[in-house]
Amino acid sequence: MGRPSDDRVEPFIVVSPELQVMPGPLFASDGRVDLRPVAEEDHDAIARDMNHPDLRVPGGGPTGPTDADAVAEFVEWLRNDDNTGFVVCAEGGYVGLVTLREDGFQGRVATYGVWITPDAQGRGYATAASELAFEWAFDQHGYHKVAANVFAFNEASMALMESLGFTEEGVHREERFADGEFVDVHRYGLLAREWR
Repeated sequence: MGRPSDDRVEPFIVVSPELQVMPGPLFASDGRVDLRPVAEEDHDAIARDMNHPDLRVPGGGPTGPTDADAVAEFVEWLRNDDNTGFVVCAEGGYVGLVTLREDGFQGRVATYGVWITPDAQGRGYATAASELAFEWAFDQHGYHKVAANVFAFNEASMALMESLGFTEEGVHREERFADGEFVDVHRYGLLAREWR
């Protein structure tokens, strides 16, 4: 999936009972990674990840502890008409989350984020989940652009942006406070025509 470099035609959504390993309906799959809507059963895993310093700090998450109420608020925020969130499933269960937040005057630009739980990192799940989300965002939802903001010290996310075809569009100097200091935020963008 992703940016096809040849003439193969691959289906976007593959529905298979054996792939539906977590509660809730399967939304998209590439045969290795599944995306599905966030369900109440995911709240504990989301809270664990939102509190994990290896995800919370580089991702710009909450500065304090995340409790059950905060997770419920976050999930409710994901259900807002302008936001979309998918649980990323692989290896028989939850491995992370991918989100798109609609921005812009005409609603054709989305800010994207992805996290993969630390125990499942380094296996290509962020790339696969992002590709599935972008297929939906551009081809099904009609977004014109997906943007991402990455802290200057988050080299893994910068590498992910480049591998997905994003262009670095600028740097917002010392814009966010993270890990005890103000840090630069790199802005990336990917246009629909660049994805295809």
